[in-house]
Amino acid sequence: MKKRTFLISALLLLGLVKSSAAKVDLNVNIIDPKPGWPGSGKGPVLTPYVDLDGNVLTFDTGHDDYTLCLLDEDGQLVYSAFVPSAMTTAILPSWFSGDYEIQLLTGGNYYFFGTISL
Repeated sequence: MKKRTFLISALLLLGLVKSSAAKVDLNVNIIDPKPGWPGSGKGPVLTPYVDLDGNVLTFDTGHDDYTLCLLDEDGQLVYSAFVPSAMTTAILPSWFSGDYEIQLLTGGNYYFFGTISL
C-alpha cells in the first residue's frame, strides 16, 4: 500500500512540475529554387526539433551541422554561431531580449527559420 501511495504521489508531483521549455516552430525555405542534379532527392525536408528554455536552445541528437543566426526586428544579423551535429545545446547570450528570427543554415540548398522570444 505504501508503494502505491508513493507512486501516485510521485506521478501527481510530476504532473504539477512543468518545464518552461517551448518548442520552436520552424519552417523551411529554399535558397536556390533551381532543380538539382538528375537523381537528386525531391522528397520533403524534415524540420528539426528545437526547444527554447530561457536562453538555451536544445536540439535533437543526430541533427545536421548548422550555422545558427539570430536576426533582429530590422533583419540585421546580431548573432551567429556554428552548431556541430554532436552538440545538442546552444546557449544564446543572456543580454538578448525581445523577438528574433532564428535561422539554421544547413550548408545545402535550404535553411530553417522561425521566431523566438528571449
